[in-house]
Amino acid sequence: MTPSKWFNTIWVFFFIFIANPCGAFDFEVLTLKLSQRYEKRVNKIALKNGMTFILFYRKESPTVTLHIRNRVGSVYDKPDQIGTAHMLEHMMAKGTHRIGIQNYQKAQTSKDSTQYIITLAPQSLELWAKIESDRMQNLVFRGFYKERDVILEERLKTYRNSPMNLLKEKLLKKAFPDSPYGQSNIGTAKEIQSLSPSILRAFYKDYYRPKNFIITIVGNFNPQRMSEIIDQYFASIPSGKQTEPVKMTSHRPMNKKNVSIEGKENIIMVGFYAPPATDLSAYPLRVIKAILIRSVQSRLYRSLVANDLAHSVRVYSLPGVKSTHLFTIIVKAKRNYFIKSIEKIVFSEILMLKKIKKRELLRAKYYIYDDFIRDLSSDIALAGDLSYFEDVYSDWKDFFNFPDRIKQVKLKDIQRVVDQYMVSGNSIAGIMRSTH
Repeated sequence: MTPSKWFNTIWVFFFIFIANPCGAFDFEVLTLKLSQRYEKRVNKIALKNGMTFILFYRKESPTVTLHIRNRVGSVYDKPDQIGTAHMLEHMMAKGTHRIGIQNYQKAQTSKDSTQYIITLAPQSLELWAKIESDRMQNLVFRGFYKERDVILEERLKTYRNSPMNLLKEKLLKKAFPDSPYGQSNIGTAKEIQSLSPSILRAFYKDYYRPKNFIITIVGNFNPQRMSEIIDQYFASIPSGKQTEPVKMTSHRPMNKKNVSIEGKENIIMVGFYAPPATDLSAYPLRVIKAILIRSVQSRLYRSLVANDLAHSVRVYSLPGVKSTHLFTIIVKAKRNYFIKSIEKIVFSEILMLKKIKKRELLRAKYYIYDDFIRDLSSDIALAGDLSYFEDVYSDWKDFFNFPDRIKQVKLKDIQRVVDQYMVSGNSIAGIMRSTH
């Protein structure tokens, strides 16, 4: 942990547990002031071809982080071509006719987007721009069949080494039967083997267009020179056709549909259908997450882990956030016969959320403010956050509005969201019981 992160942790610990959270110090004010200060340092460049660049200059950084986001994720895979977006992510590391590159980045394909993350020395930025602009236009599918075999092995390892992924895939398929959110990201072995170079070329031509790209650059660079590089290497790329949003099918409330499988671990997933991230209910849900699992003092940790019923408890938004998704509580149980009790405890703790006190609400907000400040101190995290908000909310400024939105969450908002979304009739559960 870096010295700045140690400082943040000690700072928050002091004001949550030692200072009076009801008035001795307003940590919200500190967070809001930092938000305003950092917002002024962001510069957005929108090219005529539709490509968006978000620049944050930080002279104290020794490197530069680039977060390259294509707004197209696996929901754009055609039903008979599942796994296309994920395999194209792999092929993007193979270079062009002019430039050969080999895995110089971290990459991830989600339902909502495909992302590439690179950290470079400042003097390498122009070389990066030359490579990036070339592969956006002239990608070759070098070693296609070898890479397809790599992905087949990836799928095998993913589900062999992490049984949770198999349960998650089955849960989402059950939860979203008529929606792209129910499709697998990587595809089954049969679906992967059915992919061809022509399928990937068509996907690349349709979706790897400037209008779909958000490139966030955070770190130590010359802002004027960076603007010149962007104009030189990216402004002339043809815009291509406009990508039409995928039509997402809204869920229908169901009567406790569950998924149950056998495996190597004891896992229970309880998912509640939640609105898109742009809905105002997303902010109370974010606070609820902090109340449930943010620290060893959080409700589900005390009820499950501290009571020796579970190894761990987590909360995720699955599989994406641009449409109706699942606010998912995932518990690794210590014994398979604990699962039924764990499910009851989860629902009991959620019901008790309607009776939380102001102090607990404020503590949860402080944890969220702490996470926000930590992200400000990290080039990688800040680049990802700015990119995410520009994509999901259509404006990077909403990242800096986030603390104020959290501040506005009241006890009545928590109660409303619990009543509206976190009820049995709006949920689905996935259960894996160990055969060992």
